[in-house]
Amino acid sequence: MTSSKKYILLAIAVIIVALAGIGFYNRELIKVYYTDTKERPFKSGDKVYAIKAFSIMNDSTEFLFFRLIKSKTTSERQIIYNGTYITVKTFNKNHSTGLGSFIEREFFWGTGELNGKTTNVIAQLYAVIPDKNLIEHSPTKDTMPAGFEYANDMQYVAAYTTSTKNQFKKF
Repeated sequence: MTSSKKYILLAIAVIIVALAGIGFYNRELIKVYYTDTKERPFKSGDKVYAIKAFSIMNDSTEFLFFRLIKSKTTSERQIIYNGTYITVKTFNKNHSTGLGSFIEREFFWGTGELNGKTTNVIAQLYAVIPDKNLIEHSPTKDTMPAGFEYANDMQYVAAYTTSTKNQFKKF
């Protein structure tokens, strides 16, 4: 085998090992993306529903919508609750767990609040246009931190709380 063929084979082996390493390093994101596209194959304009668990909870339970915010001076992004929600009572009244229309997927890397503490977050979010006849607004919404602004005009829901089908069930 000539020297140039050895270098070509070595280069191919290095590329294969590098790609395998990248795949291994990102395996959780790859699994999330695969599961998401297989179980929730939304296209723009599709109706988005809450999962069945929301139709059997207490009437005052709220399904929350979120907004993305970004720092005015750095690349930091955060997820905040902006006071928009749909109550389970509304789901029950309409015999549907409909949330609105799908716009796009968003993989979010940044910080968010969990149990009152700021933490690092990796989340699969769906931008949706909420059904304006169903949503309510809280008079006491989270305040935006100083030095931040909305990243866009979209409302978001956590992907794991959604379904492609109306799973309404009242006991």
